Amino acid sequence: SSLGVPVGHSLRDPGDILVKHIMRQNVETVRHSTPYYALLKHIAHSRYDRFPVVDDNNHFVGVIDYTEIRNLLFEPTLVPLVVAGDLTTTASYSLTPDQPLREALKILQLHRNISYFPVVDSEDPQKLVGILNQNDVLAAFRRLGQDA
Repeated sequence: SSLGVPVGHSLRDPGDILVKHIMRQNVETVRHSTPYYALLKHIAHSRYDRFPVVDDNNHFVGVIDYTEIRNLLFEPTLVPLVVAGDLTTTASYSLTPDQPLREALKILQLHRNISYFPVVDSEDPQKLVGILNQNDVLAAFRRLGQDA
């Protein structure tokens, strides 16, 4: 189905839907060692305003917010020295694939200014497995005829 919910699975109760059913799995990540100008080029071609950052072992280390990138433009002497890792902050919250969508929605509502949350493996919180976008959650509830 378009929600990623297994065929034949009852959708009468949206509480049955898990994060893994609607998370985006093809995630654009940025390496922590990416130079600032390469980072600018990356965001120019992206539809997101936050970017998950991974280290050389593909471990999730945090996120970069577009605001951090933009603010550095006013510090031109620092630009050649900065890499993505310098602008990375620990994610304020992450989700796991098996969390109920209703639980995720409560977290999203507490952080309305954040467009999406990283989804990490339940067993290995350093392994990024997807992102959950605010709009996707709201669309899922709308398709089910429920108010979020």
